[in-house]
Amino acid sequence: MKLLQPTALAQAAALALGAVFAGSAAAQSNADLLKEIQALKARVAELEGKQKATEAAKPTSAQWGMTPEQVSEFNRIAV
Repeated sequence: MKLLQPTALAQAAALALGAVFAGSAAAQSNADLLKEIQALKARVAELEGKQKATEAAKPTSAQWGMTPEQVSEFNRIAV
């Protein structure tokens, strides 16, 4: 039984792909990465603020997103 042997072309293609991806990752400087991290942190803080505002605006009488009638029916069948 003969095992598959990678051809020289396949090996060259794999090396080329590895070089492209390694080069693109190394192309960013530390300053660029820090700017990107700061932008991501700001975006996360913005989204967390929106989430807290949405949660604060929800009515407290609704349970699990149900209407009072649905809560009543759920409690009736749960017992």
